[in-house]
Amino acid sequence: AENFEFVDVNGDVTTTPSESAPKQFVYGSDPNNPNGSGNNGGIGGAISEADMNWFKTVFAIIAGGIVTMTVLLFAIWLCVMGIRRMRKTKGA
Repeated sequence: AENFEFVDVNGDVTTTPSESAPKQFVYGSDPNNPNGSGNNGGIGGAISEADMNWFKTVFAIIAGGIVTMTVLLFAIWLCVMGIRRMRKTKGA
């Protein structure tokens, strides 16, 4: 350690390293259960109940729109096919 200089938090240069305690990184709000349920959306933690409800609502709206558009397009296709069939039988 004599060949190195260490700078502490105050900016003072020393030749001996200071002792520092390791910091615990918590993925969720519960340090005893970082990946389990009950965490309220900490960094890398589980999604909160409010966020989950929001996602469910948005998904339901998007899914409902897709289903509605599919049904409407099918109904339009049926109408077009019916008109074609009527024109074909009328002209024959």
